Amino acid sequence: MIIWLASYPKSGNTWVRSFLCHYIYGNNDNFNFKLLDNIKKFPDINVIKNLKINYENTNELIENWTVIQDFINLNNKLNFLKTHNAFCTINGNSFTNSANTLAAIYVVRDPRDVLISFSNHLNFDLYKTLEIMKSDEYWETEDKFNNFRSALFGSWKTNYKSWFAQNTLETLLIRYEDLISNPFENFSKIIKFLENKTKIIYDKNSIELSINQTKFENLSKLEKKNGFDEATNDLFFRKGSSKQWMNLDKKLISDLEENFGDLMEDLNYK
Repeated sequence: MIIWLASYPKSGNTWVRSFLCHYIYGNNDNFNFKLLDNIKKFPDINVIKNLKINYENTNELIENWTVIQDFINLNNKLNFLKTHNAFCTINGNSFTNSANTLAAIYVVRDPRDVLISFSNHLNFDLYKTLEIMKSDEYWETEDKFNNFRSALFGSWKTNYKSWFAQNTLETLLIRYEDLISNPFENFSKIIKFLENKTKIIYDKNSIELSINQTKFENLSKLEKKNGFDEATNDLFFRKGSSKQWMNLDKKLISDLEENFGDLMEDLNYK
């Protein structure tokens, strides 16, 4: 069965993914980026390469979302998958279903900080990036290696709401800012959530070790030393802090709050 690690881009998904990969698959060794292969990205050519699906054809991929997940689940194991896709239904095709999915973890981040990080990631200016964050029509079609993903993000607000409006699966909400301010409490929350649904066991010492191994400073040093394949522009792990937005142009902040203000308030970002 699948457990989704979902988020809008640049919200801390890779940090949580790193922690989980070390906690579950790391055998108490030092963290390395190869461990991330244990949590695949979805949709991704590397996941569906054994299927005769034209992954460059977005409509064909959408029609086979759950077919691909059926194939992944043939291993009869617990399968973690990372996604930035909205939990949507297109032309009758649902992104996932209860037959394939056990649960989801959703990581959310203040959209004002997402804007800064996403702008750097895309190598777009802040205003163009904001238009993407406001759009329900934005698709990520390929990465720098031409691996077609065809992931429909939706807007920052739509992406979040899509995962909590559905009643197909239980979804745990994790705020990026809480991971920064109290990592042990919030990473423990993730493991306890998984313990209730899987054979993963809560262990205080292992949590502390995995937090230490995957803290932002260590990930950043590792990237600078060895590189990181998922970086699209300069460094992937740049700052990893909160409230970078306080230096944003007031016009940008106003535009963000006008579009996302109600949800920001619900999430204690205002």
